[in-house]
Parts: sequence; structure tokens; C-alpha cells
Amino acid sequence: MIFLFRPLCDPKTGNYLPKQCKDEKHCFCVNVLNGLKLSKEEKPNSQTSCDDGHFDFSIGGGILTKSEKLPSGITIEQRIPIGNPLCKLPKDLGENRCNGKGKGVKWYFDVDTFECLAFNYNGCGGNKNRFDSVTECWDQCKLADMAGCAGMTLPATNSHGHTIVCSSMEAGSAPIQSCPAGYRCTMLAFMGVCCHSATQDLYERNYRPSCVNGKHPLLMEAGGTPANLIGKKCTDNFCPANSSCIEKEIFAHCCPR
Repeated sequence: MIFLFRPLCDPKTGNYLPKQCKDEKHCFCVNVLNGLKLSKEEKPNSQTSCDDGHFDFSIGGGILTKSEKLPSGITIEQRIPIGNPLCKLPKDLGENRCNGKGKGVKWYFDVDTFECLAFNYNGCGGNKNRFDSVTECWDQCKLADMAGCAGMTLPATNSHGHTIVCSSMEAGSAPIQSCPAGYRCTMLAFMGVCCHSATQDLYERNYRPSCVNGKHPLLMEAGGTPANLIGKKCTDNFCPANSSCIEKEIFAHCCPR
């Protein structure tokens, strides 16, 4: 016999109900926007309380607002959906007086770069923008179909203020236009948009750094695939022993000594 768990949803909002139960003995709390478990722990129904009022799961709470100043001097406000409002909380290293238990490298969602970055957690205190792995951070904070230019910077727009579509996988979905000077066509999930070339190159260099001693930067496992271990600043102390932290323009990485 195969057991099929069907998550329950709120018929009014379409969101997941905050408490989900496989049966009366196995219940847990979820992110009402994407259905992901907030904890690995499962408890009996009578012992499980999921107060969604503790979180701001409104449309405003699940939206990240970023302002960007264009070369013309005009400032544009961009509203970007994120998986969990908790991901908007600032990085918090925790309290200084911890007993050492729970201390170690964690990941947080950085709203400036729209990326999950490593930091050394003190072991106690802090906030809920803290995850045990980069994969968990991605799952909680980044929506599955969300994509954009590097750092979620604004793509080029036409004279009407509409995003220029430079490539599409669906015929007739939108008129195809050429990218302006200084921009290049970057393919997203279903279409291509014009991203600022210099910014794309800058992020590419920071995502794929090199070490001056000729060795390869230290790696981490990201969704089953090895990727460079990166953080925001070396002061976040995320590099392991016998390695040196190197800061570039956007991210920092670890080089073996």
C-alpha cells in the first residue's frame, strides 16, 4: 500500500495551511507560500501549534522591494517575490556569549545580491534568516521559477518602460527586440531579457573566483552539485582552518593555503 500525503490549502487565499499532518501523530509547520517545512521535527497533532500570525505572510511580506538608480538618474523601485518573509531579515551572527554548542557555518539570504551566503554563527540568539545549508536557504528564499539578471538588477526597458524581450521559447508570445548598447541577451526560464553586460561579468567573476597560488577555491555541496563556498565579507569568518579568505567586489571566497 502506498501512502500519498496531500497538503491542505486555504480555499480563500490559495496558500498552504500553516499546519500539515500526515496522520494524527505526524504534524509539522510549513511556509504557507511554498509549502516547505519550517522544521524537520514532526509532532502529534495535539502538540503542534503553527501560528501563522507570527510571520508576515501577506503579499507585502513576501515581496522584496529593491531600488535601483539608472544611468539616466531616475530611481526605479522593483518588487521581487521571495519564498519566505523571514529571508528579508538582516544577517545576525547571534549573541557573543554562547557556550559553543551550535556554533558553525550557516547560510543567510542576502537581499542586496539575492543570494544565499555563508557566515559563522555564534551558536545562540540571532534570527530566523539562518539555514543549515545553502540548499535549505535556496529552497526557503528563492521561488522555483524566479530568475533575472545578476543580483536581480533591472533588465533594459524600451521607451514605454516595458522590459525588452530579446528571445522567447514561445512563438508569438512577445515581439523580439535587440538589446541596447552595453547590454546582452540573457536567457531566463521562458524568455531572454537584456542584462547589463558589465554587471553580468562582475558577478560571473565573483561567482567563479581563482586563487593566486594556483589552487582551486574551496567548494561546498549545493543541491548535490559542488559549488564555490562564498560569503559576503571575510569578517563573517566562514572559511575553514588552513584556508585564507579573499574578498572581491561582491563576494568573498576561501583559498587553501
